[in-house]
Amino acid sequence: KEAESIINRILDQWEKEGIKPQITQNMYDAMVSMAYNMGPGIRKSDFIQHVKRGDFKGAKEEILNTSSYLFDEYPGLKTRRQKEYEMFNS
Repeated sequence: KEAESIINRILDQWEKEGIKPQITQNMYDAMVSMAYNMGPGIRKSDFIQHVKRGDFKGAKEEILNTSSYLFDEYPGLKTRRQKEYEMFNS
């Protein structure tokens, strides 16, 4: 619920600013999954900035780079990002 709340607050703020990217349910679900892992810091991530601009191709590619420096230490994170990439892309 906390991760969902983070994404909802971001989307609500964008709407107040007149920013309305066309986000599918799968994109939303991937965003919530990333917020679960990243917390409120997702707001400043390159990924979320791509989404804000409606650059969904850039956003999905950025998913694979998000926290990539931790992949060796946490191999499950790489798997998680791949699943989020596939979810965002479907």
